[in-house]
Amino acid sequence: MRIMMALAVVLLTASPAPGQQDELDRSRAVADELMAAMGFDVMAENMPDVFADATARSLTSCTPSTPEQDVRELTRLLREELVEAVPRYYERIRDSYARRLTLEELEALAAFYETPEGERIAEAAAELIYDQFVAQIEIDRAALRAYERMGWCDNAL
Repeated sequence: MRIMMALAVVLLTASPAPGQQDELDRSRAVADELMAAMGFDVMAENMPDVFADATARSLTSCTPSTPEQDVRELTRLLREELVEAVPRYYERIRDSYARRLTLEELEALAAFYETPEGERIAEAAAELIYDQFVAQIEIDRAALRAYERMGWCDNAL
């Protein structure tokens, strides 16, 4: 009984008050609008294809003797996993915006993305994110060199 009471107290205190829930819901809605304006929804939609292939190549670059059919199967499995993970990823990013910015800040940012400058930045956002992903190869190479130094790779980078 004490455990049930303690659990009830935790759940009640963890839940936002009705007014707070309304503001959180509105913040999430504005964050959704903002993310759409930034092209994040399109990026998330394309993420499984782009990331599955690149990730499979990165993971198998340490072992170039991996048969091509295994690389294709890994790519397929990664794509399946990413299709399942992307909605949760999107929600976490959206909730981060809603949690870290006030409703007023979110609305101001959304209004900015409706300006010509904001629209241009939104158009560039997907390319900027892609460039960051491509730049990640430098970090991946550093990790692979560390694997190689441990004797875990069968090729020299």
